[in-house]
Amino acid sequence: TGGGSDDENETEEDVKLTGEDSKKSHQRIFREEDELTILKGLADFISKTKKDPLKDASAFHSFVKKSLRAEANSEQLKRKVRTLKKKFETSDSFTKPHDKKAFELFKK
Repeated sequence: TGGGSDDENETEEDVKLTGEDSKKSHQRIFREEDELTILKGLADFISKTKKDPLKDASAFHSFVKKSLRAEANSEQLKRKVRTLKKKFETSDSFTKPHDKKAFELFKK
């Protein structure tokens, strides 16, 4: 449920903390279901607005934030989109069912 550091893909979804919180190392913001929501939201946002969600991050954030369980700001969401994009552009073979489903959504 939190941000255990045993997950090898954890850095893709974590935000570095500073000061007192740096002792915790990372804190997971987005859950797996949020990743799927973000990927579905990307496709919907692009088809409805014809805009790039990374270039218009605040509009994309407004578009998708009500569907997310995570309370993330526009910059955190933009960072998450970038990490998902990097993850799925650099590989197409995944073993976890979640990653396979997310990759299928990413291709759309």
